[in-house]
Amino acid sequence: MRFEEPGEDKEPRLVIPNPGGDRIGRRPVQVHVDALRALGQEENAREAEGRFERQALENVDKADNENHDLVLFYLERRPDPAKALSIARRESGRRQDIHTMDRLAVALAAGGHPRQAQRILRRVLEVGTRDPLIRAHAAALQLRIPS
Repeated sequence: MRFEEPGEDKEPRLVIPNPGGDRIGRRPVQVHVDALRALGQEENAREAEGRFERQALENVDKADNENHDLVLFYLERRPDPAKALSIARRESGRRQDIHTMDRLAVALAAGGHPRQAQRILRRVLEVGTRDPLIRAHAAALQLRIPS
């Protein structure tokens, strides 16, 4: 992250680098919260995380939901591996796309089931995805469980 000089609007802009193309490996809510924290706005950052969590939980059983982000939220931001795994299992019962299965694998690993997570991630990677977040999850799991 860096700041650019003020433009015509006289306000400095926070620029978040995007070396990975359209996907930067973090969800928009995380980018927003991290930017607020970088600006020293911890209270606003906590409020944004709280809003995200409340809204995501309201949608957890709907087809259009934030479950992928919510699983990672409960693993990275407000650690609760059991809640993350519960949401990931629920979502994987609805769909088995690579992102859903990635989140299930990450939650399984965090919940003490690394071998099952490894099997799932191996199948996800067989699809040939270049998604940097999925590849990072697979690499992190591989470090925990050498083949």
